[in-house]
Amino acid sequence: MFGSTLEYMLRNYTDNFEKSHGYITSDGSLHSYKKEYHPIILKDFENFSNTIQISTPIYPFPDAKLNEIIDKWPGQLNESKNIFIRAETLEDAELNLLFQFYKIVKGVLNDNFGIFGKDNNKNFANWNSSYLHWLDMQKWELREWFSIYYPNWVNEWINVERDLSAINKFLLINSINILNDIDTEFTKIVKFSELNANKNNDYYKFISSWTLSQDYIIEEFKLIDNIVQKTLKNLEFDWTSSRLCIISECIIQKRLRDNGYEIKCYNLNNFPTNSEQLYNLLEKQ
Repeated sequence: MFGSTLEYMLRNYTDNFEKSHGYITSDGSLHSYKKEYHPIILKDFENFSNTIQISTPIYPFPDAKLNEIIDKWPGQLNESKNIFIRAETLEDAELNLLFQFYKIVKGVLNDNFGIFGKDNNKNFANWNSSYLHWLDMQKWELREWFSIYYPNWVNEWINVERDLSAINKFLLINSINILNDIDTEFTKIVKFSELNANKNNDYYKFISSWTLSQDYIIEEFKLIDNIVQKTLKNLEFDWTSSRLCIISECIIQKRLRDNGYEIKCYNLNNFPTNSEQLYNLLEKQ
């Protein structure tokens, strides 16, 4: 949830750290910038040092939930400034799935995408005993499975307060607020962390460029809602010319299910491109 961007900003737009190099990449990320300490599995804790200034763990780890990460964190969390970024709602979490897909997985399904890890292949054999990897699944199978699975999975990003009760000092930031006004959220983080902001001309240019570079994902997310609403009302709507990734298709299928409709999904490897086609596939639960 924008950890690379925030660390880059803390280093370059406060007076407390040595400046570091990075740039906004074509996918809108700051993954050109190498974070100082970025644990993603429990084993990464072996590299912890008390000299680390900024650490950016993800959560949950593939091998640990947030409460387990907190329990096993090698540093003294109550002696540091801790900022937790979370999705406040399921809708915010869905938007974050799109950001992960386009910025981390680069829009092509692979083992870097969260639950789609190489260690989880055994789960997908339940669809077909001949499957050796989740990539062996047909697209309709993957869409059907993930549309059912992800709502529970992303709860780890939403219900974080219960796991933060053991930490005396933390600042909770909602991911959607970073997108809507990153300047205000950065100011909150700087104040909470007792740092000295340095908002020069480059800072405001960076804010403007970064915000604009997120628009393509936000627009696709708006398209999801439009597709669902137009389809449910059986209103003419075409998205042939718009990019729609597999994660967006999963979200659409889940939202239609929430409204009482299943998609006749068997062998539906090519997702519809207009509301009439999709409406004709709906089956009332």
